[in-house]
Amino acid sequence: SDTAVVDATTATHMDSRHRVRVTGEQESKDRDVAASVPRSRNVNVQGEEQKKLDVIAYRIVKNALCCSQQVSLVVSEEEKEPCLCSEVVGNTAFTGNFAAVFDPLDGSSNVDSGLPTGAIFGVYRKPFIGVSEPLTTATQKGDRLVVAGYCLYSAATHLCITLGGGGLHMFTLDDISGQFFRSEERR
Repeated sequence: SDTAVVDATTATHMDSRHRVRVTGEQESKDRDVAASVPRSRNVNVQGEEQKKLDVIAYRIVKNALCCSQQVSLVVSEEEKEPCLCSEVVGNTAFTGNFAAVFDPLDGSSNVDSGLPTGAIFGVYRKPFIGVSEPLTTATQKGDRLVVAGYCLYSAATHLCITLGGGGLHMFTLDDISGQFFRSEERR
């Protein structure tokens, strides 16, 4: 059933997001790391100067998503062109069923002052009919999203997702167990 596919897919994405979140949170909370990470002197597609932490976070998220064996394409403001996961994993025969669009470290300029940061993401299913050109896959209408959400890194870590318009599910990280627990649900 579609629900089982979405549940399995969501579990895979949440597992990947959790691994990314743990790595990203540890890096962003460590003030010594933040202080030692100067700007990269590169500019993203929004015209903003990238910090090295933006580039590191993008690499971590891109690799985690591409290695999930579910995602075939990733798109972020950190690169000008969509990135094919087959190139990331080094296997041209690889093809996943989803495309992920994300900002891996939204608010990275807040790190220097200890303010919250986060990650914003959306996942599209690749079209089964017609041409599945990377840019076309990643620029579908918002109502075609399978899952979308954000993760807020602050005093507590919160993950908020919506599954294909099926309400909002909010989770809070238990720092001791490393598990996300549902803290609120809105339909």
